Amino acid sequence: MKNKLVIYLVILAVGLTGCGPSTSAGTSPSEAGIPHAWFDSPLPGSIIFPPNPCQVLAHGASPNGIVLFELTINGEAASIPSPDPSASLVTLTRDCNLTQPGEYLLLLRVQDTKGTWSGYAETNLSIALEESPSATATTTRIEPTATPTPGVTRLFSAPTLSMTHFYYGGSACGRTEVTFGIDLLNPAARHVYLFYRVENKDSGETGSWSEGAPMFPGGGNHFQLVLRGNDIPGLIIPSGSLVVPINYTVYYQFVATDASENIVGRSDVYMDLLLSYCSG
Repeated sequence: MKNKLVIYLVILAVGLTGCGPSTSAGTSPSEAGIPHAWFDSPLPGSIIFPPNPCQVLAHGASPNGIVLFELTINGEAASIPSPDPSASLVTLTRDCNLTQPGEYLLLLRVQDTKGTWSGYAETNLSIALEESPSATATTTRIEPTATPTPGVTRLFSAPTLSMTHFYYGGSACGRTEVTFGIDLLNPAARHVYLFYRVENKDSGETGSWSEGAPMFPGGGNHFQLVLRGNDIPGLIIPSGSLVVPINYTVYYQFVATDASENIVGRSDVYMDLLLSYCSG
């Protein structure tokens, strides 16, 4: 009887071992060496109103690096080389190039340096009929101001940032881009523009406001935009062997317009974003 019990316990232990997961709890596919792809924008169910552009923002991740993105729109696939095959996390930003009203299904997968493909990520969007010819006409100059528009109640949600500290120069210190997100809470507002300027934290020297960058619809009333540190003009690039820390405060403001590009209102000017030089 004792021998039978021992045999039973051995069989039970082997069975439990064979049924266990192949990766530890909480391990993501990319951490386990499996490529992973996902869409940041457009979110499922997004409606794009012309003349708003349609833009894909997506990521691929693998410890082996990402060499290729494959984006399929309504069955038509396009292969897009990775902008940085050596990176374990790669950002893809691409125009949808969709102009005809209709429904569109988007699929995305990535391939790593070992030739392994990820599974498909999926999202969908609709291109709406253009409301009127006036939607393409700019009737008011769009520019930032130091203060928000008075009398505008609950025009914007509080903005979101993917991080509050990013880098320019090299990529060894951390992320070199930040994603801004904001929701429109006023039905009269249809478009959002992001303005920014930088201030050197050591010298106090400030740059000029940027031209308004149109933010991209991300589903519902949500808009988002990716800003790369290396795309900001006028930043100091140190020369020589001695590299001193260089830090900038990034000021930013959101401006909303209606379908005819008349300004509806402006947000506060925010200054909670830090940009630093990276020599790596």
